[in-house]
Amino acid sequence: MTILVLCWEGNLCGTLGFYAQAFRRRGVQLVCAAPGFPWNGNLEEWLKLCPETPSLILHPEADVPFLPRGLTHVDIPTACFQVDTYAYTQRRISWSMLFDSVLVFHPGYDVKFQEAGHPGAQFIPHAIEPGLFSGAPLQRIYEVGWVGQIGGAVYHTRARILQKLATSFRMNELSRRYLSAELALVYHQSEIVVNVGRDDCPQDANVRTFEAMAAGALLITSLPSELSAIGFEDGVHFVGYRREAELENLVRKYLADERARQKIAKAGRELVLRSEEH
Repeated sequence: MTILVLCWEGNLCGTLGFYAQAFRRRGVQLVCAAPGFPWNGNLEEWLKLCPETPSLILHPEADVPFLPRGLTHVDIPTACFQVDTYAYTQRRISWSMLFDSVLVFHPGYDVKFQEAGHPGAQFIPHAIEPGLFSGAPLQRIYEVGWVGQIGGAVYHTRARILQKLATSFRMNELSRRYLSAELALVYHQSEIVVNVGRDDCPQDANVRTFEAMAAGALLITSLPSELSAIGFEDGVHFVGYRREAELENLVRKYLADERARQKIAKAGRELVLRSEEH
């Protein structure tokens, strides 16, 4: 099976890289463009890159995606990812109409796309790379772990909360960037991982929430959360808070109650890893 992916091979990193690895583990051949390939070309030029007629043409949400002419006329199934679906939703709906299927990564947006006239909208949650979260347990040297952006206009709440937590709890370095393997190591070494969404989408069940649970850390995140719509339960798989003032006390409570912390963390990890098998 061959999938033509409308981006450069180098764009398949981060979350997209995990999907690429998953496809290739299953024997799927992914064909991407090489640097220098004309961005404004026709689809016929892309198809010449493939050793056989592809079974699917996929438009990922990559840093440098391509949108070749001829997509609406080709006799091959087409699909696009819409990862950060909450941003520029109407624009995303408009250009997703070029594709047979659109895969949205946030619950409820599949309905919005369908109501706007796209019959092929489907919801899929974020996926993790299970291999990063296997192996023997590590010593959890951080009371609270965090990996992600803290600068920028949409992260004011996140930056304020994390800076406050850092004055009270033992944490990893907040300001540096982490590679995927380093991120997994931080989470494996954290008792608790706190998730604070973007100011414009505080309910976001981003990929970090699943990675934190996969590493066996207790996830604490704000409510309401998209996790609830996906099948995760507050108090069973993660711990939620509704007011910022509650957060520090919750962290202290579960640091002190190892049994409760580990019970919830174990349930969250099992559900994430079980879901990755399907």
